Order: sequence, then C-alpha cells, then structure tokens
Amino acid sequence: MARDAGRARRRLGLAAAILWAVSGEVILVEPAAAQSATQGIRSFNIPAQPLADALVQFGYQSGLQVAADGNATAAASSTAVSGSLTPQQALARLLAGTGLTFQFTGPNTVQVQRPAVGPSGATQLDPVQVQGAFPVPPQAMIDNLPPPYAGGQVATGGQLGLLGNRGVMDTPFNQTNFTAKKAQEQQAKTVRDVLLDDPSVRAYAPEGGIGRDNFFIRGFDAGSGAGISYGGLFGLVPNYSPMVEMAERIEVLKGPSAMLTGMSPLSVIGGTVNIVPKRAPDEALTQITANYISNGQFGGHIDVARRFGDEKQVGARFNGVYRAGQTSVNYNTDERGLAVLGLDFRGERVRLSTDFGFQRQYVGGLVPYLGVANGVALPWAPNVRNNVGQPWTFTDHKDLFG
Repeated sequence: MARDAGRARRRLGLAAAILWAVSGEVILVEPAAAQSATQGIRSFNIPAQPLADALVQFGYQSGLQVAADGNATAAASSTAVSGSLTPQQALARLLAGTGLTFQFTGPNTVQVQRPAVGPSGATQLDPVQVQGAFPVPPQAMIDNLPPPYAGGQVATGGQLGLLGNRGVMDTPFNQTNFTAKKAQEQQAKTVRDVLLDDPSVRAYAPEGGIGRDNFFIRGFDAGSGAGISYGGLFGLVPNYSPMVEMAERIEVLKGPSAMLTGMSPLSVIGGTVNIVPKRAPDEALTQITANYISNGQFGGHIDVARRFGDEKQVGARFNGVYRAGQTSVNYNTDERGLAVLGLDFRGERVRLSTDFGFQRQYVGGLVPYLGVANGVALPWAPNVRNNVGQPWTFTDHKDLFG
C-alpha cells in the first residue's frame, strides 16, 4: 500500500510540473487529504529550493490544494522548512523573504499571491504608471489646433474657454468644431451658413433681410455677432453678420458655458459660438479664389500668410474679401467687404497674438420677416424669389474691430 501511495504521489508531481510549464498556474491535490487539512500538526521536510518546486512538495506534505501564479513565483526561492508545524506555519516560513502571501480560499485550498492591500480580499495588481497633473493644466490655444477628422471638415477638438483646446472625446460637453476647409467647400458666405449643418442650430431671420444673422441654439436665442466670441473673447466680431473668411475654426459649444467662457453680452444659455482666428502656417500660403452666386453676385477672396525669423517665430496672415451683386430674390442686393490681419509670435516661453479687421455690409431691397398671428390659417407658401419688401429699403453696417 505504501509503494502504491508513493507511485501516486510521483505521478501527481509530474502532472503538476507539466501544468505549471504550460499555463503558469498550478493546483496541487493530495488525494489522501483529510477533510480539513488546515487543522492539526504535520511533519514537514522541505529543503531550500526554487519556490515553484517547494510549493509542489508543500502540497504533498500538507495535504492541501495549492494555487499559484507561475509569473509571481518564477524568480523566487524558498527557505528550508522542517519539523512539526501546522500548514499555516509551514507555508508562512516557506514564503518568508519572497514578498508573497497566501490566503485560504476553502478548508483544503490555499492561494499564493502578491501582498494584499486595502480591504480584506483585495490583491495587489501590477504597477500602473499614470502621468499627469491636477488640476488639469490648460492647453495652449495659439498654434495648437486639434487635428481634423478624415475629410478635414470637422475637427477632433476645440476651445473650452479657460481650459484651452481639448479633444471632444475628453470633453463632458456637446461640442462641434467646423474647419475653414468645410466653409470653403460649402461656399459659405457667413458664419451662420456653416452652422446650419448643425442640427442644434436653426436660423429664423431670412437671408437678405436686415443683415442680422439671428439663430437659435437648442431653441434659445443666440443672437448674431454679439453672441459669438473671437478667439474666446466676446464683443469683437461684427455685430450683425460675421463673414466666414475670418475663421480658421467655428466651434459650437451647446448648453450653458459661462463658467468656461465668461458671460456673453446676450447671456446665452443655449450655447456659444467661438471663431478661431486664422494664423500663418509654417509653410508660405498664397491663395486666390473667385466666386459667383446667382443671380449676379461676383466676388473674390485672397489669403496670404508668411512666417519670419530663424525659427519662424513671427507670423502674419491677411484675408481680404469683396463680394457684391444681385441675389436670387427680386431687387435684393448684397455687398460685403472684409479685411483681416492676424499677427502672432511663438517664443520658447511666451506666445502672443493680435488681430485687426474691418467689415462692411450693405443690403438693398430688404427681405422682411413675416409671421402669422395666432388663429390665422397658414396661407400658401409664396414664390421664394418674390420680395414682399420695398425696393428702396436698405441697411449699411461698418465694423472696425481688433
């Protein structure tokens, strides 16, 4: 009987060694273990050796099932254990100096693991390195635009007021950031034209009317120029209808944002719009664009940018636009002109920028805004080319800003 028991133990040791080599984890079982092997004194004789081998012998001599992570025990060595001891005492001596601990998970099972931390039962995981700072530092807004998504019309991030530029996936707000490429490919004339692709933004004043590009954000009146910031500052852009050629990005932040952006003149709660001024890129830029809009509007746009200095520290970018002529509405004319100069300095420890601009807008034969009183049935929609206004009406706006 003793010879049969010895053969069984040798087979068990071989199977355990194979399992250890394949999976990195082993469970050792003593078939003749008592119902509660953690109780009572046992005789141990385990020489100093690699910990993995020592745990195999401990399982034989204690009658316990032992589970251990092969990665945790691979480089460890055990101390010698001999004498009459309880299994807990023997295992504690066996693991002395290895940095590992053990935990009984059942009457006859024990798990060898890394040192426990925190509440009972919690185990220490592999170290995780996190780099960062708290509070979160602001990201530079000058020459630090988030890149666009594929297609180039929408950016992956935008300005969040005092927090600087942030990615939309790291922002707990609803934000959409349109690029200058999108405005150019859409052939947009004003900031409002670009925003109409956002389902949260709706216009309510007719184009070709008094010249004010009023719009709603989430159903709340966002005004026009007064509710649009320029480089994060309110009260700078033309008050009625900012032209789109001044913008590198048009960023829409939905919801109240006074804590991030400050109070706008209109105290808008539906959202805010920010125009990112154009800056000179590292490569020289000269772009001339001609355009035609029915019925008889002709115009042109010139965009010139250069950087100067040994390390291109100083940048200058000029945008000039002129467009005039008859619109598609009867006796309605629209004449616009814009000149914007943006200067910036990129030093090692400081960045500065400034912008100067002038915009003029003249609209003749204004298209009025019509509404229907309560209880009055809606009439048939008129021809969109008809102008129910008077041909002698006009509006003329001039804005000098910086």
